[in-house]
Amino acid sequence: NPLHPAFIHFAITFLVIASITAIASCFYFRKGLILATAILFLIGSTTTYLATIGGQKAGIQIIAIHPEVKADVGKHEVQGYKLLLASIITTAFAFLTLYPYPNINNKLNKVLRLTTALSSCFVIFLLFVTGESGAKIIYEDIIGIYPTGSTEPNKAIKDHPGHEKPAEYSATL
Repeated sequence: NPLHPAFIHFAITFLVIASITAIASCFYFRKGLILATAILFLIGSTTTYLATIGGQKAGIQIIAIHPEVKADVGKHEVQGYKLLLASIITTAFAFLTLYPYPNINNKLNKVLRLTTALSSCFVIFLLFVTGESGAKIIYEDIIGIYPTGSTEPNKAIKDHPGHEKPAEYSATL
């Protein structure tokens, strides 16, 4: 299902940029920066929601072909829902930050900016965790290539005859 990878890459982009602007808004008191943070989180949360819909369909398709990955697909799905919830909550904090804006030194505004920034760090953490579990399903469970580049867990390429890098590749390094 091409919708899941398409939407999730938009979500990753918007949520990372929104997190950067949320952290920057703690140091630079500009209404445009605070507004950009809120809008970027809104777009990021919307695309995360669309990715979860596409992911549900993709998960059903993957399990139908590879039933052995059902547990990993379920784990990835739960992590996706956690990411969606965290991004929605962070979006709410970002929009609430706009409310007391006229008085930038308002303690509520400072607390909301800091809360948005901290919450955005949690969103980034969930992006990594969810992305790692999705990559595991595709690369390790289905394709059979592990982070070492090996086709077997915990083995490097050099441990597999015939899987060495070509000599001309090593010469170019």
